[in-house]
Amino acid sequence: MKGVDGDLIWELRRLLAWSGGAIADVTQALALRGAELDATARALLHEEIDAIDSDLAMLRTVLANRMDWDAAYQRLLAGEIPPFDEDVVGDDENEDADAGR
Repeated sequence: MKGVDGDLIWELRRLLAWSGGAIADVTQALALRGAELDATARALLHEEIDAIDSDLAMLRTVLANRMDWDAAYQRLLAGEIPPFDEDVVGDDENEDADAGR
């Protein structure tokens, strides 16, 4: 770890540990009181978990690629690259539906 960047890694690790602790708290609450939730409540939690899965996938992608995000953002603003498609996760489903037409 280098100089100022060393502060960044500790802050990022702290944030990840905090989020992991929050997820563990939810898991514990569900283990103790999950029977109190109806199907609608469980569906809402599944939506939140899907959002977390998406965030983790993006985090893994950003971590794996040593991309200059500031330069990429400037290129995006300049119209040199298309915006990130928010429906990337569902593209396979859309392709399957289109193939059936």
